[in-house]
Amino acid sequence: MIAIKTILVSTILCMNLCVSTLFSQVQPIKDAKATTQTLTIADNNKVVRVSIGTTLVIQLEENPSTGYAWHFQNLNAKAFATLDDQNLSNPEDKGLVGAPTTRTITLKVLTKGNHRLVLSYYRSWEKPETATQTFQVTINAGNKKAAIKKR
Repeated sequence: MIAIKTILVSTILCMNLCVSTLFSQVQPIKDAKATTQTLTIADNNKVVRVSIGTTLVIQLEENPSTGYAWHFQNLNAKAFATLDDQNLSNPEDKGLVGAPTTRTITLKVLTKGNHRLVLSYYRSWEKPETATQTFQVTINAGNKKAAIKKR
């Protein structure tokens, strides 16, 4: 009887560990009705749930004076529309030559589904395989709220 209880308790603990590991990669929505979601390097390798129509603002540090920049790898144009792409200097680095900047890319989520965003950090004259860093996130886009039809 003690052996059965031990096996049962071990199985339950193992299942809890598996479930918690599985869901630790899913980032909860900060505000389910939010229209803007900001993603940074801290969101690397996470799953982010959003609504269709959500604006994604990706902010990644880069140093263009060295030639390094973030490049999309196969951006799905059916799933995302690029609204803006700019490189902003950090105010505290004003006047510093060669200081890093913040690349800010703004996208709009267009379609339902799981869509991967992958950016690689490499020099434009080199091959993507030479990337020194990769940022990837899976966007889980749900349905827009359906309009209520009156009969």
